[in-house]
Amino acid sequence: GLTFVFDSIGAALTLFYSLMVVTLFAPILGGLLLPRAGRWGALASMLVGVATFATIQLVTNGAGYGWAEPHFIGLCASALTYLILAVF
Repeated sequence: GLTFVFDSIGAALTLFYSLMVVTLFAPILGGLLLPRAGRWGALASMLVGVATFATIQLVTNGAGYGWAEPHFIGLCASALTYLILAVF
């Protein structure tokens, strides 16, 4: 299982908490501030955020691009998706 993928429990928790932030932060905050996007906007932002996070994580082997780590890029993609769907 996961014991072959991660070096320690801390590394596994870091990845899982990063995934949780990417998945939930934008829809929860967006739902409080911009409820117009609705459940489909929340679902789309979750899917885009996770897909972006996973792609950047796999392509760069977890390093990200410069100062932008994979979870930050996924969070930005998720927030941008929610914002676009809330406005239009």
